[in-house]
Amino acid sequence: MVHSDYLSLKHYPHLDGLRGIAIILVLLLHLFNVHLGWIGVDLFFVLSGFLITRILLESERSFKSYTNFLMRRVLRIFPLYYLTLFFFFLFFDQQILIHIPDFQVLINNQFYFWTYLQNFFFVYTPEKFPSFLNHYWSLAIEEQFYVFWPFFVIFLHQKVLLRCICFFIFMAILLKATSTNISASYTLLPYRADSLLYGALIALVLKSNFNIKISYIIAGLIVLGIGFCAVLIVERSYAHNTLLMAQYGFTIIDLFFATFLLLTLVNHRITSFIRKLLTNSLLRFFGKYSYGMYIIHWPLRQYLIESGKLEFVSSDFFSGVLILILTTVLSVTIFYLVEQKFLQLKKYF
Repeated sequence: MVHSDYLSLKHYPHLDGLRGIAIILVLLLHLFNVHLGWIGVDLFFVLSGFLITRILLESERSFKSYTNFLMRRVLRIFPLYYLTLFFFFLFFDQQILIHIPDFQVLINNQFYFWTYLQNFFFVYTPEKFPSFLNHYWSLAIEEQFYVFWPFFVIFLHQKVLLRCICFFIFMAILLKATSTNISASYTLLPYRADSLLYGALIALVLKSNFNIKISYIIAGLIVLGIGFCAVLIVERSYAHNTLLMAQYGFTIIDLFFATFLLLTLVNHRITSFIRKLLTNSLLRFFGKYSYGMYIIHWPLRQYLIESGKLEFVSSDFFSGVLILILTTVLSVTIFYLVEQKFLQLKKYF
């Protein structure tokens, strides 16, 4: 049973905790080489699909709602993203980095990053994709999703929208299952749309009065969650760049996270306990600043390592700790000095 008052909230505190888990997973991967951490991106996708669709379902059915939504996304995403690109291309010590092949490739192909098309560059020239910004493919997927998805949610009847979501999910699963291009399965929107749409489906089902029993959905997804564990057992390296993961693993992982998200929105004792865990201050802290941490941590790491500025650190672990501290300080500082100023403008849209 779903608690209607809870679902009517404008902000879900425990989802900050889920977002915190997602960024912690990514940081563990990139800073401490914890292999399974790459699944944090999948959790981000499911959460984004849910939150964005829920916002759009509350909007008026008009073109103004679409433009307002885009402007609010621009104010949330663009300032830090483009500030990072400007800083990276203009202020990094290029006299040092110009001799690093990855950096030169980045300079020569920066068009893809300015236009949020870096995921295509990643797929079609993977051997040249610069390691400094190789995690930005996920930002491209989300931005491309934000452009087209509002049209469906705002202008379609909810029953038609439900059919569209199911169709797009089926097509994404089919694309992955029949593809042998691992990079495309991992980084292009048509293949990864299902991860965002699982969240959208949850938002639609919980918002609407469809005669769908939540318990049946949960039971089915839990079965797939067990399948997720099986996939990880088979993939002993927990790697994302294998054909089995590309064809089936991403689908099962995303469904697993969708299950967990749905469970946190169902009103019974277990989910109350889960929400309590997810609303602890540490997870919510990481969740609040997760966007800045995601943007900053990897180029900062690559710059410090490639330029030799961490040679004084005795081990990879302590390097990771130092980069984590710097990432956190920078993310919080930029949030209050830059991001918050733009977020205050959202009231006009």
